[in-house]
Amino acid sequence: MSLKASKEVFNLVFRERFVHRLLNVFFLAFVFFFFFNITTVFFNLNRFFEKTAQEVVFYAFVDRSVSQELFQKISKTISLWHETKQVKIISEEEGLKLLKKSLGKDAEILKSLEKNPLPVTLEIILNPNFVDTQSINSFKDKLSKYREISWYDSTERYIGPILQMKGLFKKIFLGSLLFMLILIFISFRFSFKTVFLRYINEIRLLKLLGATPSFIMLPLIIESFLEALTSSLLAAMGNIYIYGVLKSQLHIFGIQLEPLGLSYYAFISLIFSIFSALGVLSIKKIREL
Repeated sequence: MSLKASKEVFNLVFRERFVHRLLNVFFLAFVFFFFFNITTVFFNLNRFFEKTAQEVVFYAFVDRSVSQELFQKISKTISLWHETKQVKIISEEEGLKLLKKSLGKDAEILKSLEKNPLPVTLEIILNPNFVDTQSINSFKDKLSKYREISWYDSTERYIGPILQMKGLFKKIFLGSLLFMLILIFISFRFSFKTVFLRYINEIRLLKLLGATPSFIMLPLIIESFLEALTSSLLAAMGNIYIYGVLKSQLHIFGIQLEPLGLSYYAFISLIFSIFSALGVLSIKKIREL
């Protein structure tokens, strides 16, 4: 079969597939749109949790009778714990200044004190990787074993309920992500098989006219790649638009949203497109006709 005849037969057989491909583009764009939205939500929630985790701080008040040598030893030991990110020594004078600052207008009540009641304090910032309930309780147990530490407190009780939600949201995201990936994979397979089964007789005709499997499959591979690429780019534009609207609305309430980044959209779109193209090769029926 001549090249000219091949082009004419190919155009005649596959011309009507444009409508079905277009509908499939919109369907995949809809699926990708939800995928990008889910990742946007998780990205910003994870950013919020990471920022909140950095604010978990313990304040350990060391007894005044403790010698300077023992105090330094305790401070160094705590700094070596795997839960600890940083240890800072707050002097009595600095501690009083911080207390006055935290009390604001109520700091006037401290003027009645004859002397500074605050001891030297250890400010212990936890590693963000160890701010879950179990790690914090383990850290408390370690601190309670020191008799030299008369009392300690932390910011965890204020943000603890938020941190407990971190694990829950992570499980929800992973489950949603897995579901979306399975749905995308099924969509790729279903869309191609639908087109393939609809034009199975025409594909057989091409084979009878001498067309090789590669001659038939190569255009389908290219089309599948471009179809997934177009769908993912449309979904990315939709996601960016929704992000812009939400950002302007939530900014009023002091909530800052961060975008996923163009490199992320480009990478995901390219990966989906390659998988879509490779999916064509997994259809063995063309070679068996």
